[in-house]
Order: sequence, then C-alpha cells, then structure tokens
Amino acid sequence: MKILDAEIENKIEIAIIHPIQQGEYDLAAEAISKVIDKLYANIQDNKRISYGIVHTCFSVSL
Repeated sequence: MKILDAEIENKIEIAIIHPIQQGEYDLAAEAISKVIDKLYANIQDNKRISYGIVHTCFSVSL
C-alpha cells in the first residue's frame, strides 16, 4: 500500500522542509500534523485500524 503520493511529497517539501531550512520551526511543526492526517486518510478503510499511525510515520521516514 502506498500512502505517500506526489501531492503529499510536495506539501512536505513546501510546508515542512523549506521552513526548517529557514529556521521557521513553528510553521514546520504546525504542518506536520496536517501531513500526517493526509497520510492517514490514504490508508484504506479496512486497513486503517491495523496499520494506523505507525505505518503512516514509517512511510514518511522512508
């Protein structure tokens, strides 16, 4: 199952990585929860309980 798509990758780049590079850690921290919500929403309904947040965070770290 692929939960990380091009839209989310772009959001990570713009809303998290760029602010971190510029020292705007508060903006990046706010964006993290929004990105995690989008990743979580990409998990199929019947897999969401068993995969949940652990699978979401693991996918982001890859």
